[in-house]
Order: sequence, then C-alpha cells, then structure tokens
Amino acid sequence: MTASSIPDPIRAFLRTYISSVGELEVLLLLYRDPSRWWTAEQVNRELLTSAHSAITHLEDLRSVQLVEERTGG
Repeated sequence: MTASSIPDPIRAFLRTYISSVGELEVLLLLYRDPSRWWTAEQVNRELLTSAHSAITHLEDLRSVQLVEERTGG
C-alpha cells in the first residue's frame, strides 16, 4: 500500500487524531473487539510495549474521544 492509495478521509483522520504508530496500534487493538474493555497492563502485554507507552497512548486516544475510560469493576 502506498500513501497515495490511502483514501483522503482516512489520511485526514490519521493526521487529526493519531500522533504515532504506537497510538494507531493501540486503536487497532481495541477495534478488534469493541465489546472488550482493556486495561493499560493488558495493552502493554498484548503489544509488547512499555507500561508507560500503553498508558500514554490510551490517555492520548481518550483525550480525542476515540476511546472511553471506565473505572471500577
């Protein structure tokens, strides 16, 4: 896939909401099963990233309202 083969709306979305490949990986992980709630630790283990990166990416995605945060059970 080349950059020119990515539709303009997708490119605009990526430019607007995604600031790193890591964020995109987290978003795609969460997209695979939208009914599942992930903890930062689970994201960390699944993507083999650092705990800090998982937390940061989740917070960044939450700040642009692409994911929800759920606290408690």
